[in-house]
Amino acid sequence: MTREEDTKVYYADGASHLEPGSLLGILPMAVIGYYLEDASVFMINEAALRLIGSAYDECVVPDNLKMTENFKLSDFVDAEDMDRVMAVHRGKAIGDSESIECRINCAGGKRLWVKSCGTKIITNDGRAAVVSVIMDISKHIMTERRLLEEAEHDSLTGIYNRKKAKSLIEQYILSGCNGMMFICDIDNFKLVNDTIGHIAGDDVLVELAGLMRLRLKDDAVIARFGGDEYMLFFPDKDAEVIDRMNMLRADFKACMKVKYPQLNISLSVGGAEGAKDFDTFYGEADKALYMAKKIKDVIKIYE
Repeated sequence: MTREEDTKVYYADGASHLEPGSLLGILPMAVIGYYLEDASVFMINEAALRLIGSAYDECVVPDNLKMTENFKLSDFVDAEDMDRVMAVHRGKAIGDSESIECRINCAGGKRLWVKSCGTKIITNDGRAAVVSVIMDISKHIMTERRLLEEAEHDSLTGIYNRKKAKSLIEQYILSGCNGMMFICDIDNFKLVNDTIGHIAGDDVLVELAGLMRLRLKDDAVIARFGGDEYMLFFPDKDAEVIDRMNMLRADFKACMKVKYPQLNISLSVGGAEGAKDFDTFYGEADKALYMAKKIKDVIKIYE
């Protein structure tokens, strides 16, 4: 593609408010113009067409550089973001610029995160419109999400770490939830590392986290607090919580008996309910766990 082809700008019929030789024609980034009243696109350049993908090439008639009718922003901006995109600029004064991040749906089912830097204008025929430069920020968004995931989750098991779990639980407590907390500790875990090795130890930790996600994923905040200590918090205690924790304990013991029959691996659990702050919750559950560890493979509730 030649430089001249790369910088073509396509206009809808009647879109005459941009003078010939406009800088929009020589910008190397994607540029789109659309009317605010109906979100119809009146101008798009070659870079924007390439970004969106070949599925939208049909909106352009290359021989006269005119766009077909009824090509709208909603044809490619994700439906969940469309109202937000339009509302941002409708509330601005003429000449004001605003940046917004949104998703666009491209050819072949591809979805991109983009940053749209738009300026509100008035066309020669008096219509409010936006001319926007579009930049693909998908890699940046993915990097941010990966870093957030790493900051909030335990690297081995993939469940929440202590910091994130504490934050979530404190929010539940502040909202008035009558919750219940459990602290779980793996019985004879040190024997796994000492007799089979740390790879097997990691496997045991991952297996327990997997069972927690499988059995309790929709109801509880699940976290690894370090070592072989896990924490579960149910925002709303019901009559079946204890039964479900006992099922988790039994499932884990059965799984370990199959994988490591030479070791007596089980789960001790301490629980507490109705505390008014995280530290009290944790302290009471920890005291109950201490009592459970004296017996092993049981659940004890703080009284």
